[in-house]
Amino acid sequence: MLIVVSLHFGGAGTYTVAFMVSLIFVLIFALSFALGPLPEGGRRLSREWSLSWLKASLPRLTVAGAFSAAFFIASSFSGDGTTGGNVANSGVCERPLAPFTTDAVTAERVQAAAAAMRQIQDAAGAGDEAEARVLFFEGDAHNLTHDIDPPLRSLDVELAKKLCQSMLVLETKILFPGELAVVAREAETSARLLDEAAQVLVAGR
Repeated sequence: MLIVVSLHFGGAGTYTVAFMVSLIFVLIFALSFALGPLPEGGRRLSREWSLSWLKASLPRLTVAGAFSAAFFIASSFSGDGTTGGNVANSGVCERPLAPFTTDAVTAERVQAAAAAMRQIQDAAGAGDEAEARVLFFEGDAHNLTHDIDPPLRSLDVELAKKLCQSMLVLETKILFPGELAVVAREAETSARLLDEAAQVLVAGR
């Protein structure tokens, strides 16, 4: 799961991450049967062997395919490819994040993202999971948290790391049911850090 988060924060898109998860499953099952004991049905790669291999592997491939499809759909809906875990301590934030857009990172844009974070906090606090996700992923808040990292890191490395860690937790937890308390708390933290970041950007220009 940490690999998926790292891919995303390294600049890999939703579809790339979902594709790689599917590819990993395919390779695991292909190797397990191609290099494993021969199933009944004759020599390797014969028609009989292929049918026997397919029959033996079909249940597992079905489960893998269903998981990959569910992951792909969830990633497409959310705009993200991350999953759970103690991501705040993953080390992802030790290096600069790749920006998501080419939009200018202005103090006004950062302040708007901070306001959106407080809306996310309110939605999560009210138990509205769907609204919190929409506000985060379909607005500019999510993109901005990636776009701001390079210019902010050049001015205040520690603040950039703190914001990255907060956003990484928020980006992960907002996808899981039952995590609204964490989402609300982390959205408030992110809003506060974005306010600080806006001041740093203004002072550094």
